[in-house]
Amino acid sequence: MNTAGRMESSGKLSLVNLSEATFALIKGSPVLAFTQRGKVLTKEKGELTMCLVERT
Repeated sequence: MNTAGRMESSGKLSLVNLSEATFALIKGSPVLAFTQRGKVLTKEKGELTMCLVERT
């Protein structure tokens, strides 16, 4: 399974889960609010740094 699949299976219902790389690209957006999740243990990928995003 790829990283996107691991992130989806480790996500939270009805929230968008972002990787650290994607967060770095859009973190300055004035219309989005971010919640850091920190490192989340995923099967076969180990720990991935994730955050949740939603519209403000």
